[in-house]
Amino acid sequence: MVSERAWYLVAVVVLALGMSHGYSNGSEDWARHVVGRSVATVDWLSGKAMRLAGLRDAALVRTESRVARTEQARARIETHLACIQSSLARRQAEQVRRQVEKARQVANELHGATAMSLEPEILMEAPDAPATSSEDTI
Repeated sequence: MVSERAWYLVAVVVLALGMSHGYSNGSEDWARHVVGRSVATVDWLSGKAMRLAGLRDAALVRTESRVARTEQARARIETHLACIQSSLARRQAEQVRRQVEKARQVANELHGATAMSLEPEILMEAPDAPATSSEDTI
């Protein structure tokens, strides 16, 4: 940045010296020539900058489209992964159901019951009636 500023100042000083020399000699054609060349150089640099900006914009568009394609591919992969995980979860649930069914069958065979009840059996016995003597009757 400092070197760019230094070159700019050198160019301005040289241009100023050239113009002052041209005016002192009375040669206005030289000054017009310098101005014309300066304008032509600025136009050329401006055109070059516009072409470079166009190339940069084209590269940016290509990069953005690559990013969009990459994001779409990532979304497809994540969707596929979610489907696989869902399928695995269904298979695991089916295996657990089969294991539970086998456990019920084994429990039924051990207890000799045809169907296993999950509710506990409660047996209640009636209490013995109090003994009463015939003398106490009314």
